[in-house]
Parts: sequence; structure tokens; C-alpha cells
Amino acid sequence: MKKYLIEKKHSLFMKKVIESYNPRLSNHIFPSVEEYDSSDPFGSSNSSISDYKKQYQNERCSRSLNLRQIHRTSLQDFLTQILPPVVPTEHIVLPDINHILDPEKCIQQLISKDENIISNILNQILLASQNANLTLDSLCSSSDFLNTLADCLNHDYSIPLVVQVIQTIITIFPLLESPELMEEFIDDGIVMSLYDLLSSDDLMIIAAGIQLTDKICEISSYGRDAVICLEIHKCLINVAKSENNALVNAACEALRKLFAYSEYIDTIPLLNSIEQLAELLTLNSHSAVEAILICFVEITNIQPSLVFSIYNLNILPYLISLLSDEYLKPVTLRLIGNLCIAQPSQIQMMFDCGLFQILMESIYSTCASDAFWVLSNLVEAVPQMILPLLPQNMFHDAVTLCENASIEIKKEGIFFLATVILFSEKEKMHDFMTTNMIDLLSEMLGSGVPLIVLRCLDVLMLFVHNQICNNSQEIISLLLQSDATDRLEELIEQDQPMITERAKYLLNHVDCSFYQSH
Repeated sequence: MKKYLIEKKHSLFMKKVIESYNPRLSNHIFPSVEEYDSSDPFGSSNSSISDYKKQYQNERCSRSLNLRQIHRTSLQDFLTQILPPVVPTEHIVLPDINHILDPEKCIQQLISKDENIISNILNQILLASQNANLTLDSLCSSSDFLNTLADCLNHDYSIPLVVQVIQTIITIFPLLESPELMEEFIDDGIVMSLYDLLSSDDLMIIAAGIQLTDKICEISSYGRDAVICLEIHKCLINVAKSENNALVNAACEALRKLFAYSEYIDTIPLLNSIEQLAELLTLNSHSAVEAILICFVEITNIQPSLVFSIYNLNILPYLISLLSDEYLKPVTLRLIGNLCIAQPSQIQMMFDCGLFQILMESIYSTCASDAFWVLSNLVEAVPQMILPLLPQNMFHDAVTLCENASIEIKKEGIFFLATVILFSEKEKMHDFMTTNMIDLLSEMLGSGVPLIVLRCLDVLMLFVHNQICNNSQEIISLLLQSDATDRLEELIEQDQPMITERAKYLLNHVDCSFYQSH
């Protein structure tokens, strides 16, 4: 009777564990243990299984973080051939410290409507910003000065002067220490002016407008919200459809950076522009298309429900075709991984386009970690569809691959193998329970990454449950022959309830079985 109760309790626990699994949204390289709040790594002080889902939410953007860290051509580099240097090298009047630090005197010159006077004071401000011995604090704390500077964009000045005004605003904006003053500066019209700047017929003004949009979004979440709510991003999309390659690349890069923040974005503006964004996927520039793909990755991280809108665009065949482009393949895989939270019928559409075969080939390529990540998501989303497709030798080959792989591939590969085990029929457990698999699971118990550790612990618990049901001690022997017990003892010392609970269970079972057999 006692054995029956143990089996029943364990079966219910494992059922809850598996039901809690969700596809991970855009998790490239698993975050290190240092990235978690050590006092409460799972967002809750208790160890309930529902915290598993919270953990997925906390980590879903780490793959996108890796995307942002990839070396890319900067927006400034794209615009170098269009815009002049921020500080012209000719006809510069050395800054008069009294004028520079006196907001009232600066205001008087800015409202003079004399372009030479205005240009000169702007040059002096720009020079002062680059001089370590000078400070612009008095200007940056003056609401009247900022209002006057913003108002310069409303006058019909020459193109060079308009560009100079924009460059000055870009220089001043990051120096504003008061959030209230920054919001006031935004509300004074610098965001509203972006409509006219990005719709201009002059390349220099458009380029400067792109720079200003980028700077506002980079520095201020309030400004970023204003840009999105006022649908300024649609102006960037229109610029991206122009014939000037530099502007196309710069506009797409600005769009990428606009969506490269993890804060919540209102769904409605995104829904209204997602179709226009999709049109940019056919641009001739690799850099531009890559940037737009990253936009979709970021958007689906922030608003997973928009995955269904992407399916409705009927761009799946085109996305799958991009996997044949080695340059675009990594980021395309990351978008496809996010699309795995859709309905089975929608995922079947990707299979019909050849996705599964491409993934099978990709695990032996430089994109192996991304391919394993997508496969893990597919197993969790549609196990009934994906598991029958896996070749009989797939498990053995993946184990061999992981044994000799880099740490990034090994983490995703072992996570995939563990996921396959958890979603497979119990009759197959014995086939998975090999010495090599136990060694890999034991190794990942020391990875320092909670999600991986949890997944490996759950597999070991499933193995133990299977052995309890079959009255066998094989798993105990395998665990004792590996480093698993050492890793489990280390995990017990960690302040992570979901992990320590499982580690204690496994160690207790090993100890009890060991003493019973001796």
C-alpha cells in the first residue's frame, strides 16, 4: 500500500510538472545563475509548480539580448555619407563661457531669427559639450531654454541650420537629469516634429530625423512610448521603402532599436503596423532584412499574442525560405522559435514548408543551438506531431553530438533531449536511461542555469519513478556511477526552493535504495 501511495503521489507531481511546460520565447544562450535574484530566483518565495511559468516569462528575452550583442553596423555608420560632422571644422568661434552657461543669453540668440547668430551659438554649445572643463548644466536645467531650442524646429530655416538644431538636441537630450524636464522637452514638440523631419524631401533632414528618433527612444521610455503611440515608426517604415540604401539601412536599424526594449508596448499600434513591417522583409539589403526580422522577434517577445497575426500575414513560406540564407538563418530561427506557441494547424504549415528537415540538418551546423531550441519548443507545443517525426537514431546521435559540443550547443542540446524524454511514452524510458545520458544530465546539474537544472532534475525524477514502478534499482546504480550525487548535494545548498526540493527527493531515494541493498 505504501509503495502504491508513493507511486501515485509521484505520478501526480510529474503530471503537474509536464503540464506547466511552455515553449520558451527567444531564449538563445541560457542566462547564468548570476542573472537571477539569488534570494528568490523563481519570482516567488514558495516552490509551487506555477513558478515554472513565471521563470519562462523572466527569461524569454535573453535570446534577443544575445541578438543585440552581435556586432552590427551602427546607425551612425549608415548615415556618415549623408550627414556632416556633428561639429563643423571651419568658421568656429571659440565658445564664450558666459554665453554658454547663461540660458537667457542663449535664448536671445536662438530667437534672433538670424541664421548666422543661431548657427554660431549652436556650434558653441556643441563644442562645449565636448570640453571636459565646461558644463551645460545650466542649459540642461532650464525649461525655457529647452522650449526655445525645440521651437527652432518649427521655423522655416535653411537645411544646414535645421540639421544643426537636430544635432544640438541629440547632444543635449542625454544630459537632462530630470525625468520631468525630459518629458516636458518631449512634449514641447521634438517628437511631433519627427513627422515633418522623416517626411522631408531632403536626405540630410531625413537622416537627422532618424538619428533624433533613435536617440529619443534610446534615452527615454516615455519618448519611446510617444514615438510608438503617435505611430512615428510608420514614418520610419516609409523611409525604409526609399531608394537610398543608406537611409533604408538606417531606418531599419532605428526600427530594430525601437523594439529592442523589454518594456510593454501597446498592442494596437503594433497590430496597425505589423503588415507594413512584413513588407520590408523583401528588401534587397541583408542588414535591413536582418533588422526587421529582429523587430519581429522583439515584438513577439513583448506581445506573444501577435504570433497569430504573423501567421495571418501568410509569410511562413517566405520565412522558411530565408533559412537557406546563411546570413539570415540564425535570426530567422529565433523568430520561428517564437512562432511555436501557435495552434497545431499553424505549426503544421511550417512543417509543410520543410521546416522539420531543415532543423534536422541544422543541428549539425553552426546554428545547432538555435535549431535545438526550436525543436525543444516544438516538442513542448505539439509533442503529438513532432515526436513521431524524430528518426529512431535521433536520440543516440544527439547524445553523441552533445558529448563533444561547445557549451552553448550542449546546453540547448541536453535541454532538447530532456524535453523529449519528459514528453515521451513511459514504455520508452528504459531506452533513454543510458550511462551517457545520465552523465550529460549530471553535467548540466552543475550548469548554474536554473531552467536547465530543473529540466534535468525532472528527467531524473521521471527515471526514478519509472524504476519504482518496475521495482528496479538500475537508475540508482547509474546515478552512483556518475557525478550526479555530488551535483545533487551541491544543489541542496542553494537557496532555490524548486531545485532543492527535487534534489533532496532524489538524494533521499538514492540513500534509501543504497542502504536497503546493503
